[in-house]
Amino acid sequence: MTPIKIRVNIAGFAGAAVSVFCAYDPATDVLLVARVADEYEGGPRDGFVKVTNMASDSAFDDLFDNETTKEAIEAYFALESMRLITLSDKVQRFNPAAKIERDGMDESGPKYRVAPDIGCGQVAVLVASYCAKQQRAHAAVSDAFEDFRSITI
Repeated sequence: MTPIKIRVNIAGFAGAAVSVFCAYDPATDVLLVARVADEYEGGPRDGFVKVTNMASDSAFDDLFDNETTKEAIEAYFALESMRLITLSDKVQRFNPAAKIERDGMDESGPKYRVAPDIGCGQVAVLVASYCAKQQRAHAAVSDAFEDFRSITI
């Protein structure tokens, strides 16, 4: 299976808006957060799944909202705990771990406290992790569909 190229655009948090480029390999479940663009790219880019938190961006594939933040945090920590996320040297400063604190549990699972000064780049890594989780689910469905198609009666 071919790795999936992902571009995450995030604005509205601490620091400048960012466009972060990633690659996710469903076969190995590895997410590489590779680089950040020199400036925010709001327009389309062929070959990339585009996820953004800005509805004003053109041609996006998924709109990330604040209600999905907990899932994004959990996706990040799941990848990180299994060493399945790699941040290149160019984006090491975007590691979000220091900006997230576990804040107990409730009936829906762990609760988190996010530092008010979390940066756009750190949020982009969380969103990339969430996107990888979504792509994993899509790949599993696609594989199951291919298996189903191969059944002859």
